[in-house]
Amino acid sequence: MTAVQKHEPAPVPVAVGPNEGGLLALLNAAVDKGTSVESMEKLTALYERAADRHAAGAYAQAFATFKARCPVIPRSTTKRIVTQSGAGYDIHYAELDEIERTIGPHLTASGLSYAWGDETLTDGFLELACRVFHVGGHMYSASVKCPLDAGNPKMSAADKAASARTRAKRYSLEKVLGLVTGDDNPAAAEADPTPLDEAQRIAVEDLLAARCEGKPKGKAEAFLARFLAFMGAASVAEIRAADFEKAAQALRPKEGA
Repeated sequence: MTAVQKHEPAPVPVAVGPNEGGLLALLNAAVDKGTSVESMEKLTALYERAADRHAAGAYAQAFATFKARCPVIPRSTTKRIVTQSGAGYDIHYAELDEIERTIGPHLTASGLSYAWGDETLTDGFLELACRVFHVGGHMYSASVKCPLDAGNPKMSAADKAASARTRAKRYSLEKVLGLVTGDDNPAAAEADPTPLDEAQRIAVEDLLAARCEGKPKGKAEAFLARFLAFMGAASVAEIRAADFEKAAQALRPKEGA
């Protein structure tokens, strides 16, 4: 039996540092000539700005390579959500560990890595930042806020914090890397004209009612019109079942809002 070999993405060569030889030579020449402290400080600042620009450029190149290599991550996990009206609907998403397994080899090959910073608990929200690092020294960060009261109301305070922390990690990682998640078979979903089922329709209507609560009638009608135009449907009942998650995502309150 022939062993199957696993091929990892080939690493991208990384150039670290600007034209260090030329700039350092300039600084050494300035020292030899007895250049003033003020002039040396200006030269040092010039070198640091050049180094920062080079590092940012190397990061951008590495990030573009990562984006070109990273596949769409399938939403292979399904969770049942029960609304206040008693209706239920399913949401599909990618678990954090599945995202990490998918992106890991492509990040490493591009000279990128990531880490989460310290979390902050304020006014019922957990805020967490995800930082992406490049071997050339540049770093980019993005943060999200997740409410602590999401999920089962019977959850303990510690469980709610743990749930919010997991969601914040997933959302911040997706945000800082611009990750794309999708259906296992997007072509089939695109072709399926089946409209929302009863539970999905009620769920969308509940979300619409929540988003329009307190708005004047004219503004509520305008919001509904924009939403239906976004969904490409003449009414809620005509929204495709394949677009349910898209509709729910568009109507859910924004993080921190």
